Amino acid sequence: VTCWYMKAATYMQGSKIQVAFVSTNSICQGIHVGTFWKQLIEEKGVHINFAYRSFKWNNEAKGNAAVYCVIVGFAMYDKKEKFIFENNLKNTVSQINGYLLNDKNHYLESRSTPISKEIPNITIGNQLLDWDFYSFNREEKEEFLLQEPEARPYFHRFIGSKELINNIEPE
Repeated sequence: VTCWYMKAATYMQGSKIQVAFVSTNSICQGIHVGTFWKQLIEEKGVHINFAYRSFKWNNEAKGNAAVYCVIVGFAMYDKKEKFIFENNLKNTVSQINGYLLNDKNHYLESRSTPISKEIPNITIGNQLLDWDFYSFNREEKEEFLLQEPEARPYFHRFIGSKELINNIEPE
């Protein structure tokens, strides 16, 4: 669906055409805004002039899928009166950004390095890559510590999301 937005913005260049699309709400969330809306707004010169924030798409089909949509109206010019519709309320706003909020344009963008220079880069997160050569079960740990008691500070509990969420002690 984002290609339709791009195609419309290309055809609209230098005109007073206004366009609106119904889309899944994911195009106005997370890093999609930084990749998609940043290009539309900053490179193509698009102005969002009205928006219907997330609403559940309803139809009469059997087994109706739970799809959440937005409607975004835009043009190549900035209208003085802009509107955000949400929960059947119409709000007049001064600006609409790619997150469909009354706020200046700002973008969350994907990054591979931390913002702070004092924090090391995360490389692989919580992932075992030792084929269990360096993992100990309880019995192996106690047996090892009988032989090397000074190693105790170097043992750390290793848990996954299932164990953390359910307060399960790892085996």
